[in-house]
Amino acid sequence: MNDKLKSLAKEYTDKVESLCILMLEGLNLRTKKDWFNYRQSHYDMEYNINGIKYIFHGSGCRVLNKDGNVIDWDFRFLFGSRWCGIDPWKLAN
Repeated sequence: MNDKLKSLAKEYTDKVESLCILMLEGLNLRTKKDWFNYRQSHYDMEYNINGIKYIFHGSGCRVLNKDGNVIDWDFRFLFGSRWCGIDPWKLAN
């Protein structure tokens, strides 16, 4: 993988991580596991947290901020403590 692609992949995962941390804080949760437990009993598909709109779909989430920026990812336990992995299609978008 060339350096530019590595840099873009890191920027993508860093953005997802920071958005998920803001989501946890906005919902008064502490960990990724808390989030998965929360989702088992809360079925809302959209949340507005501190000016950021979280739209849940299938196994993932699309986030829109007030500037119209969008980022999309899928949640998985298999990424350990990280919230997402690299899906080439979503990274490209």
